[in-house]
Amino acid sequence: MLRSEPPLSLRPAGEEVYLVGSAAGPLGGDRLRLTIDVGDGASLTLRSIAASVALPGPDAEPSRLDVHARVGKGATLRYRPEPLIAAAACRHRTTARLELALDASVEWREELVAGRHGESPGSCWTRLVADIDGRPLLRHELRMGPDAPAWDGPAGLAGARAVGMLLRTNRLVGAGTPLLDAPLDALLRASVFPLEDSHGRRAELLTACALDVPALRSFLVPADPFPADPFPADPFPADPFPADRVPADRVPADRVPRSSQ
Repeated sequence: MLRSEPPLSLRPAGEEVYLVGSAAGPLGGDRLRLTIDVGDGASLTLRSIAASVALPGPDAEPSRLDVHARVGKGATLRYRPEPLIAAAACRHRTTARLELALDASVEWREELVAGRHGESPGSCWTRLVADIDGRPLLRHELRMGPDAPAWDGPAGLAGARAVGMLLRTNRLVGAGTPLLDAPLDALLRASVFPLEDSHGRRAELLTACALDVPALRSFLVPADPFPADPFPADPFPADPFPADRVPADRVPADRVPRSSQ
């Protein structure tokens, strides 16, 4: 059963559901909520039609998106929205909470872009909480923009324009699997973090930051454990950040991509 209203509308397409931005935003002051319930043994892939742009409102009030997903026994959820772009002067928060059954399979991907072409980003804060059978699996946060001191420093994005993460359970990359397929002047950092809950249930968190979205996806998409995924490797044929590319000979040694297992 699908229920939605602007500015977030749901549209079924075969075995998938698309999230359509039927109005501009999120705008400052918006309070949006998305609830996903995948019943026992069911499977759902949720995508979005286009990137969303967080925009400032008439005052300093932040916008907010709360996502709550429940995945039942033997069920599968693939969450693959297009990136969120933090436009200049925006203040936005996204919080996602996942409640997973012991044998649920999840692939949860989030991507964030620091501003539109030629502009500095606004402030954006994202948080992901994932529990398996009521026990903690992951608590992950990311902050960028003026409200996050040193967000663009060496310990932060270090000049990257796009950052993303992929959380998955059940189908793991495993040690020794090659992950990187991006030029060193575009993909700045990449890591794989093994996770395990108190039941011994294994999962993985992949994180990466890059100069643009295509480079970011060259890491996150090949690592996708569902090979039939028709998701395009490059949804932006015209690079939205050409002026911000860094030549290969100017990438500091400490910003060469790394992958840890």
